[in-house]
Order: sequence, then C-alpha cells, then structure tokens
Amino acid sequence: MLELPASFRTLLVERLDEYCENLDNTFDAAGIAESFIETIESVAQEVTQIDAEAILSQLESAIEDGTNLVESLEEHLKQTGTEGANGERMLGILETVCELEWLEDDVETGGFFSDDAVLDDDF
Repeated sequence: MLELPASFRTLLVERLDEYCENLDNTFDAAGIAESFIETIESVAQEVTQIDAEAILSQLESAIEDGTNLVESLEEHLKQTGTEGANGERMLGILETVCELEWLEDDVETGGFFSDDAVLDDDF
C-alpha cells in the first residue's frame, strides 16, 4: 500500500477536473492514460519538491497484476469510458489500479515528501 498526503489528492483531483473539462468526443484511452501520468508528475512536483519519478515507480510497484501504470490506466479507461469523467472518477481509477491510502498532511508519508514541502498558495 502506498501512503500519500491528502494535499496531493486534493490538488490531483483539481487538476484532473480541469483536464476532464477539456476532453472532446474522441476517445483515446492511451492518450488519456499518458496525460493522467503527466498530471500525476506535475502535481507531485508542485506538492513535494522531489523527483516525481519516485512516486510513479512506487505507484507501478503497487499494481498487483504486474502491468505498468500506463497500461493499467489505459485498460480501465477502455472499460469505463470517459463519459461523465471528472477528477474524482479518474482518481478512482488510480485507486482501483493501485492500493493507495491518503494521509493527513501532518502524518509521515514514508519519505516521499520533504519536511519543507508546500502547496502553491493559489490552491
């Protein structure tokens, strides 16, 4: 199980909401999965001030069937489609693929996040 701070979840949902608002009628599960990964990386860099690759590798190791993260997200997107997609629904896919636990920000998160990590004041 991967433990991540609630502030990461909150900002990720916001960014995924923005992304979903701009989805058009063409459905490309692979492209959406790649954009999902880019959003995770972007948010991780904003929240944590560390190399986001560490989080992505941990997310991949949390996948039970051994597939990579992009393939797992793509497969779930193919099954569910994007109609009515929003940040919570997209995050639910990630939570289905990887075993995640969201911790309050004052709880230790296994070294992923530095002690001086801050959120941008705009959020």
